[in-house]
Amino acid sequence: MLDTLKVFRSQIEALLQPGERALFCGMAAYFAGHEELGVAAGEGADAVDVLLGVASPRMLERADQLVTGTSLLGWPGCRAQQLAAAVRRTTQSQLLVTDRRLAVLDTTDFTLLWDCPRADVLRVRRRGRLGQAGRVVLQLADGSALALVLGTLGTGRARRLVHALEQG
Repeated sequence: MLDTLKVFRSQIEALLQPGERALFCGMAAYFAGHEELGVAAGEGADAVDVLLGVASPRMLERADQLVTGTSLLGWPGCRAQQLAAAVRRTTQSQLLVTDRRLAVLDTTDFTLLWDCPRADVLRVRRRGRLGQAGRVVLQLADGSALALVLGTLGTGRARRLVHALEQG
């Protein structure tokens, strides 16, 4: 498996602060499934919708949640929403974990898209699903959380991310 931390070592080191150590770098994706953004959920389906087979907003929301799970929990502007937006900004985004922070890099030009202190990642757990074996859920200090996919069939990258975030 390609170790992007080794491949991009010199470019990554140029982005680090003095004394900071890079522990993990790998591609991640955010698949927007069921998002709970602190906004009131849609009305429930009424009997006429069910009988006629019309998809009400609430029925569509539940179906989405059953297939993909909850992908983001928070409110507009929360850390989880910021992280999801940074990961989705480019197809070349990579998660970078250092001994001080979690960051998102654009490897087309090696710019920093987003970062937060490492202490703001309270918990990370692997939560694979069908077609998303490398799915992880990050709980952030502001109370928000999101799921990222680091592999569709393999779990290696997700395991390395969890290990890097649990170090220290």
